[in-house]
Amino acid sequence: MSILLEWDNDKISDEIKEITGVSEREKERAKLMIRFYQLLYDKYFHQHVNILNDLEMSCLLDLRKIRSLKRSLQRKDYYKSLTLVLTMLAVLKEKVLSPQKTDYFENIYYKRHIAAGIPSMYGTYREEKFEAMGLTFALKALPRCFLKDWWSP
Repeated sequence: MSILLEWDNDKISDEIKEITGVSEREKERAKLMIRFYQLLYDKYFHQHVNILNDLEMSCLLDLRKIRSLKRSLQRKDYYKSLTLVLTMLAVLKEKVLSPQKTDYFENIYYKRHIAAGIPSMYGTYREEKFEAMGLTFALKALPRCFLKDWWSP
């Protein structure tokens, strides 16, 4: 199943198209299940490739440092990689602990479960400090990915 994590949407579509004897509806469901699996794995098991993509998509860190980190990881220069990670963590910590108030964007919907009447909510909430905190947790997981290689014989 781990190979599914590496597939992008085009690869998923190409692989699903190869399957014969299955309705289009079931093929679409299979595509959605693979994507759902990828998103769940992303959320609970950080991988350095996904973390780097998340860092690039955020506007909280210097893009040159992120690209430098990507290059140092490709070269297996783990000392430089660790130095860059620690530098980025310091920047994120500064943002999280800053007394300056930040703007937020909220798109939350409240509802009740039809059968049980249990209240629930869904939607998105974005704020720079929360984004920085999330990236901090993800970035802290990154050294675990490469330190095993660094210290193994």
